[in-house]
Amino acid sequence: MRMTQQVLSIEQMRHLKDLGVDTSGASMAWQSGVCMKDRDEWLLYAYGNCNLSYRYVEKTFTLQDILELFPKLIVQNNSFLDIRPNIIYSGLCVSYVDVNSHETIEVFRSDNLLDAAYETLCWLAENDYLNKK
Repeated sequence: MRMTQQVLSIEQMRHLKDLGVDTSGASMAWQSGVCMKDRDEWLLYAYGNCNLSYRYVEKTFTLQDILELFPKLIVQNNSFLDIRPNIIYSGLCVSYVDVNSHETIEVFRSDNLLDAAYETLCWLAENDYLNKK
């Protein structure tokens, strides 16, 4: 799998920013090509290795960056929601289960681990379960 398939796209990162997700902890960055004439050419760098003097730098998350943002436990209306990321035969399954009733609240499945984690992060942000800056 190419490294570019192991990070979120610029559009996905912009969507997370729009949702209020703190993206400052992103470990990778998209940077426009060296010649700067063609902004459609984006290169991927570890954030500490990209040239920040260039005008076009977009931070991006890896799977690990996203998983680190997930809360371990959510308290909601006298219930506790427990996050359960599991790797299953078809990819990643992330479910939130009410600890008291054992009722499953939300499940995200994908054959691509990064996609399931991204969808989970969006859901967490949309439902105000993340610490936002």
